[in-house]
Order: sequence, then structure tokens, then C-alpha cells
Amino acid sequence: EGVAIVACAQLNAGPQQRATRTPTIHDIRESKAIGHAANFVIGLHDPTEGEVEHERTGEIDFLVLKARQAACGTAIPLARQFHYGRIEDMGRFR
Repeated sequence: EGVAIVACAQLNAGPQQRATRTPTIHDIRESKAIGHAANFVIGLHDPTEGEVEHERTGEIDFLVLKARQAACGTAIPLARQFHYGRIEDMGRFR
């Protein structure tokens, strides 16, 4: 009891085929059991979609895809610092 279990999964190509490319819980690849059994499912989404000259360059969205006891669909903008291997709160940079 009290042990957190973290499972990572890739997404299928569903977001690439939609007008809004933000991933959903239904995009988890290979294992729908992860989405079914999990209490929380989060996703990381690059809002720039690879564009170099984008207004949100250097940011990444932390998406709440599933939360049994909280609001789903929340997107929290974070600062990408991949050169340090981390993601930071945007509040530190504003």
C-alpha cells in the first residue's frame, strides 16, 4: 500500500489525423488496459508541433487525460528544459 506505479505508453497515430492534435486517453497505443485501470493518466504534448518560429517555443503542455477524483482535460503549460533533462513550472520564468 502507498506505492506508486508508473507505466509509460506511446500514442497511436490518432492525433496526427485530427484537426486538433492534442492527445486524448483513447490515443494510448497497444494497451487500453492502462487507461482503464489507471487512477491518473497524464500526457505531454508539444504545442509547437515542431515549428521553429512558434509563439510557444520552449513550452510543453502537461495534460490531465484521466483523473478519477479530479477534472480531466486540464492543460498546464510548462517550460521545456530538455538540455537539462527536466521540465519546469512556467511561473518561474514570467
